[in-house]
Amino acid sequence: MASSLSSLAENLLTPEHEKFRETAKHFVTGDMPLVTRKGVYPYEYTDSWERIEDTRLPSKRSFYSTLTETGIKESEFDHAKEVWRHFNL
Repeated sequence: MASSLSSLAENLLTPEHEKFRETAKHFVTGDMPLVTRKGVYPYEYTDSWERIEDTRLPSKRSFYSTLTETGIKESEFDHAKEVWRHFNL
């Protein structure tokens, strides 16, 4: 029985984040909803060390995957922007 990563992550969430003990050691309680939600990553954009060291979030189109021929939803990009802004990345 296959499940999406998003569904599996949601099944782990509890009010006190008990199943994320190791993660909780590094983040304050208010950060946990941001770091336990499934995120997005621009795999094809990250093709050099310079890109890994970028100080700004890549554009939404940078998250397009030629493997799956899909981009990301606006809500996923909004979440990425929120995480980037919250953690001053």
